[in-house]
Amino acid sequence: MKIAVLIPYARPLWFSHIMYRLDLHIHTPASRCFAETQTDNISRKIVCRALESGLDMIAVTDHHSVEYVDKLRLAARQTRLVVLPGVELSTRVGELNEVYLLAIFDEHKPKGELDRLLADLGIECRHQGDCHFRIPVGLETIIAEVLAAGGLIISDHLDKTPPRQAFFPEIISKYNINAFELKNISFSSYLQENFAREEGLSQQKVLSQAAPFHFFTFSDAHRLDRIGRRYSEINLSECSFRALQQLLNPNNSDLI
Repeated sequence: MKIAVLIPYARPLWFSHIMYRLDLHIHTPASRCFAETQTDNISRKIVCRALESGLDMIAVTDHHSVEYVDKLRLAARQTRLVVLPGVELSTRVGELNEVYLLAIFDEHKPKGELDRLLADLGIECRHQGDCHFRIPVGLETIIAEVLAAGGLIISDHLDKTPPRQAFFPEIISKYNINAFELKNISFSSYLQENFAREEGLSQQKVLSQAAPFHFFTFSDAHRLDRIGRRYSEINLSECSFRALQQLLNPNNSDLI
């Protein structure tokens, strides 16, 4: 079953945007928890699966690794699929042991620059691909380094457990993050209670009232058949990182 979330804030009909289907949380064999055992031609298989699922844009977001960034970009070169390089980062904040971020970059970002970013964050080769590793620098430093490298930040897994949900106000007010990947559909009740402006709103309406935040759902695929199982459909001026960056600019709360 494919699930699409969010289409807040309608623009005028004359606005020249197109609806694109995005899955910006996809893993490869660079993540040690990747579930496929047959990895021959896996980059091509990932691209084919994404296209079969009707995706227009994906992001490669392995745990603390960018090993497969160039492999996926090469596999998609002769297709319509846009592949964004990225990485899933995890750290600790206070007593909260699991704070996850998707750091996503321009489709043309050199892998060498991403390797340097990981090194600057204290991610050694032995930690790359390890979902249990926690980056030894603070969350504020991680965010600053990603932004300085030209990246976008989407908080993920924040709605999966009550302790993480309780961190939601702090990550907004202290760390100024405005984009979130939702996993747990029941988290909409929290959004309705804290952010909705009207009573009795549907989930989609709740999300649309939660300005200036942007909520997404992605597959977090660790095997081929999960790619595109969850995705977000978004109106963008073009299918590119630049258009996505404009969308998530804190000064721009118009999603469509």
